[in-house]
Amino acid sequence: MWSAWLFAAAHAAQWCSLSPGTPYDSIQEALERGCTDITLAPGAYEGFGLQGTGFRQVVIHGAGVTSVIEGRIALDHQGGGAWTVDLERLSLDPRDDETLRAQGELPETLALSLDRVEVVCSDNKECITIDTASFRAVETSISTRGSPKTLVTANHGHVQLEAGTSLRGGTQNGWLLQTTSSITSVLGTQDRPVTFGASGRGGVLTTGGESTTIAWTRFQDLAGGALSVSDVAQVGVTDTQFCGPSPRVVQVEGGCGEGCVLDRVGVGASAFASPGIALSSDAPLLVHQSTFRDLDLVVAGQNSAIDLQQIVVFGTTSLGGQGALSVSESLVDAAVQVPPGLDLGDQEVHLRELVSATRDSFRQCAEFRYHPEMPENPDWLTAPRVAGLYALAVTDGPDGDGVPYRFDCDDDDPTIHALQPEFRVDGFDDDCDGFIDCYDTQDMPPWTEDADRDGWISYPPPDVCGSGSQWDCDDTDPTINDLVPFYEDVDDDGFGTGTPVYLCPDNSEGLVAVDGDCDDARGDVNPEGVDLPNDGIDQDCSGTELVGVVEGGGCSCEVGGSEGGGLLALGSLVLAYRRRRSGGSSGRSLPGRAQRS
Repeated sequence: MWSAWLFAAAHAAQWCSLSPGTPYDSIQEALERGCTDITLAPGAYEGFGLQGTGFRQVVIHGAGVTSVIEGRIALDHQGGGAWTVDLERLSLDPRDDETLRAQGELPETLALSLDRVEVVCSDNKECITIDTASFRAVETSISTRGSPKTLVTANHGHVQLEAGTSLRGGTQNGWLLQTTSSITSVLGTQDRPVTFGASGRGGVLTTGGESTTIAWTRFQDLAGGALSVSDVAQVGVTDTQFCGPSPRVVQVEGGCGEGCVLDRVGVGASAFASPGIALSSDAPLLVHQSTFRDLDLVVAGQNSAIDLQQIVVFGTTSLGGQGALSVSESLVDAAVQVPPGLDLGDQEVHLRELVSATRDSFRQCAEFRYHPEMPENPDWLTAPRVAGLYALAVTDGPDGDGVPYRFDCDDDDPTIHALQPEFRVDGFDDDCDGFIDCYDTQDMPPWTEDADRDGWISYPPPDVCGSGSQWDCDDTDPTINDLVPFYEDVDDDGFGTGTPVYLCPDNSEGLVAVDGDCDDARGDVNPEGVDLPNDGIDQDCSGTELVGVVEGGGCSCEVGGSEGGGLLALGSLVLAYRRRRSGGSSGRSLPGRAQRS
C-alpha cells in the first residue's frame, strides 16, 4: 500500500528515487515512466539512453562518487523541441564501453551538463563525444583508465569547461579536448582554475569555429603541444599558465580574422623539450603583460605579425621571430638573443636586478615574482600581480621588511627577501632565488684576486666565497704565500686543540699555533704543566698519571694531629720526583720514592 502511494506521488511530481524499496529497477525504467528528477542512492547503476523529439528536462543526481553509473549513456535528440540533461554529484565509470555520447540537431536543442561528476574513460574506447550539441562541465574530473581513443571530442557544438574542472591522462589521438567547428570556452576562476595535465601528447586542439576562449587555466605536464588553434576566427587566452615539457606551447595556424590575443599569460617550466617554442603563429597575434622563461624561442613562425607588449623574458635562449615582430614597453634579459635589426633599447635589462623567479617543484611551473614598488619597474608593472595565474598580495608579513609575503621566502627575518642580494656566507638563501651562499655564483662569485701573481689567491675577506685552499698570506710579495695551522685555545694557556684552521698569521687573532692541549677547559693542564701525583689528573698531557708510593709501611699524612703533616709529605714526594727526573741528589735518601705507573 505504501509503495503504491509513493510511486503515484513521485510519478505525479515527476520525482523518483532509486533505492531499495522503490518501484524502479533502473534509471532507464524511471525515465520511461516519465521521471524528470531522479535521485540515486549509493550503489551501481546501468547506463541509459534517450531518443526522440519534444521538450524534456531531466536531472539525475547522486550521493557523490558512491553513486556510480557503470554503463554507457546515449542521448539522441532529432526534430522539434529541446532537451536539457543534468548529471550531478555522481560517478561515470563504464568499465569497458564508451562513457557518454550526445547528438542533437542543433547545439541549442540538446544541452548536457556535468556538475561535480567524476568520469573515468575506458581503455581503447571513445569517452565523451558531443555532436551538434552543447556540453558544460563544472568541478568535474575526467581521467583515464588505460588509453582511451579520446577524452572529450566535440563537433559543431558548444563546449564550456568551468571552474574546478580537470582533464588528465593520455589518449590515442593525443589531445585531452578536441573541438571542430565549435565554440570552445574554458573558463576557470582565480580560486578554481581549469586544469589540463598528464597527457602523452597535448592539451587542447581546436579547428575552425567562431571562437576559442581560455581564462584562468593551467596547462601542466603535457608532452605535446599545450594549445593548438587552427582557422579559428577569434582567440582569447587570459590569466593562464603553461607549465611542463611542451615543445610548442601555443600554436596558431591561420584564422584570427577577428583577433587573437594572449593577455596575462605565463610560460615556463623546468624541463622543456626541444625546440621549446612558446608561440608559433602564421596569423596576427597580440601578446600583452605576459612572462616567458626557460625556452629556446619565444616566437617562431613565417610571415607572422606578432606584437609583444609589456612582456618579461628571461632564462631563455632567443626571442626568435622571423616575421614582423615588434616589442614595446617590455623587459628582456640581456642574455636573450634578439633577431637582427630589432633594437630593444632600454627594454634590454639585467632582469636579475628586478625579479626573482622560483620554480614550483610540484607542478614543474615557473612563477614570476617582482616587488611592485621597485623604482626600476615600468609603470605597467605597478599592479601587484604575477604574469600568469595568481594575483599577488601586497601586504607585508610579520618581519616588517616592507616586502609582500609572496616575494619573501622567510617572513620572520627582515634581512631575507627577493630584493636582498646574496651578500653573506650564512647558510641562508638571502635573496630567495633558490641558491644559498657560494652556490649563488651570480651574486657571490668566487674570490680570485692575486695581486702579486704568484699563483696564490689573496686571503678572502669575511663573507666572501673562496675559490680554493691556497691562500696568499702576503699578496704584495710573491715569495710569501703559504698558510699556517692555528688552533682554538679556550682556556687561554697558550696551547690549542681540535681541527686546525689554516690561516695567515695576521688573521689568527684568538687562536694559537701550538696544539697538544689535552684539557682545554683547564689552564693548568697542557704539555708544559706540572703533573702532581695521586690526583687523577694528567697535568702535563703525557698520557700517564704520576703515582707516589711511600716506603716503610705507609704514612697517615697527619703530623701532630694537624693537616700540616699531609702537606709536608706531599711536598717531599714532589721533591723526590723532580730530583730523580733531573738525576740530582741531596746527599741523603728520602723515606719514599716516586715512580710512573
